[in-house]
Amino acid sequence: MQVATTTNNLFCPHSDIEAEFFKSLVSCPKEQLRKRRTSISPIALNIYIPSNANSTYPGLVSREIELIQPVFRYQPLVKFWLRNRPLKGMNRGELTELVFLSNSYFNPRNKKACEYGFECTLTDITTEKLALMKGLHFDCFRLTINAAIPPHKQQFTSILTTASDFHFGEWYCCLQVNQADPDTLDHWLTELIRYQPAIIELQGLQTMEGAATLSQLSRRMSSQHYQLMADRFFVIQGHKLLQLRQSKTLQYTPWGMARDSLIDWVGIGLGALGKLGDGYYQNTDSIHDYRQALDEKHLPVHCTGLFPDHQPQNLPPWQLVNQLLCFHRVHLTSCDLTIKLCPELAKLFQHALSLGWLTRESDYLVLSIQGLDHLRYFCDSLQACRCNGR
Repeated sequence: MQVATTTNNLFCPHSDIEAEFFKSLVSCPKEQLRKRRTSISPIALNIYIPSNANSTYPGLVSREIELIQPVFRYQPLVKFWLRNRPLKGMNRGELTELVFLSNSYFNPRNKKACEYGFECTLTDITTEKLALMKGLHFDCFRLTINAAIPPHKQQFTSILTTASDFHFGEWYCCLQVNQADPDTLDHWLTELIRYQPAIIELQGLQTMEGAATLSQLSRRMSSQHYQLMADRFFVIQGHKLLQLRQSKTLQYTPWGMARDSLIDWVGIGLGALGKLGDGYYQNTDSIHDYRQALDEKHLPVHCTGLFPDHQPQNLPPWQLVNQLLCFHRVHLTSCDLTIKLCPELAKLFQHALSLGWLTRESDYLVLSIQGLDHLRYFCDSLQACRCNGR
């Protein structure tokens, strides 16, 4: 199997969380990326469906599935998500055919244990479409909402009431808050808490004018039985992600928090992002180039990248960032040698300690309440560090 690439090796983020990962990636040959993948570990499958997909798109995606599936035929599928706007971009028949094709080509470890999810917006949801997804055995959905517009102007209550009739296992909410004002965000949080989504993600909080601090939001949400994870996710009490955090088997990914044994994420579709081992790839977002690559029986990969190489005895900055975001702490044995070998990192950590963002507790450097409000800045500074393997 060959991989077609273009000369432009720039990743194009779909969200600010993807943009964070792309900051530190360096271009690598596609062959190097394929060496990083595993052969028997579980996989996630993300199929990207834009809202403006035309009638030829389902057939193109099916061809990509057929082309890439042999690489992963022995790896059990544990997550299957339709990303972007599947309810808008495909009709009932196209979605049904795509789901059945995916199930036949990939190997769910256990259909009941495999997570089937789809992304949508408020305007995508209808009774008929939810009935379709439930009939296709999807058990969760991620709802993206423009938080600049108050709930009552988006028919939020009636739409969520409709969705609740179908008894999905759980649902997530991604609030886009960058253009919201504090009062409207407060109104949204009050409404959402009533409906108990499993996860509330605040996207764009760092650029929102007059936003409450992360520590203030954490205190408020904690009183409503939601725990802060990373710098944007509020997770309901008792959720499996909190159990993974407790057992220290958690990772931070462009698709959110996940079990750390999930190493390979297969991305299919126009502009799709994928991950093999420690490396990432992204498909072209040009429909012409996408079709041409598939006509030539090549994967439509646009760019590939890895985090910078590092010495085997020390951790690269992105792994320190992963620890901070997953656990709000870093283990001293993980970072002591790294810091000693890198003056730039040592300066960053010393600065954080002097400002009280981090405190020493037993074998850990722990993020303080004050440090929560500077978590994203500190992580960005660590990712910008070039002394470790560059």
